[in-house]
Amino acid sequence: DHTNQPKKDDLLTILLKSKLESQGAKRDDTYDELVEMLLTVFFAGYDTSSVLLSMVMWSIATNPSIQQECAMEAQDASSTSSQKEPSLHEDASQWESRLAFCRAVILETLRLHPPVTLNSRVFNKDVKLDGCTIPKRTRVYLPITQIHTDERNFARPTEFLPERWVRKNATTDRWLARDFKTE
Repeated sequence: DHTNQPKKDDLLTILLKSKLESQGAKRDDTYDELVEMLLTVFFAGYDTSSVLLSMVMWSIATNPSIQQECAMEAQDASSTSSQKEPSLHEDASQWESRLAFCRAVILETLRLHPPVTLNSRVFNKDVKLDGCTIPKRTRVYLPITQIHTDERNFARPTEFLPERWVRKNATTDRWLARDFKTE
């Protein structure tokens, strides 16, 4: 019977207790920090995932040949080597290596349509960069979309090309993840 079990704290209660216990903070001092933390958890975990999934579906839907390639790879990955019918008995985590092209579609979608387009950080110490000193407490902005679509970083940067993340095995005709460390 679950009614006799002690009640477990929810995320909000855990965060409040943690803040109140740290450094003897008063409840009034922690409210704004807590709200900021909860918004971060919500947007980082929920909003970014839903944006990514929406953009992956759009990318596949607007590229029929890529959609076909993903469908064929998924069909092959869900089948055991001895049969061509999908196997529900195999652990799905074992499929990842057989879904290299589908993973490449996700990576390419993230590159062209990042859920977070701009990020910033504040330096916690002075930093020397190209002979110039950037002082401690300077906020630096990272324009993620511009970085991902710069031709110095990617050839044909505005095109949706999942194959930039994979290579085709000539023997098996299967997609394999590229090893950028050795290439």
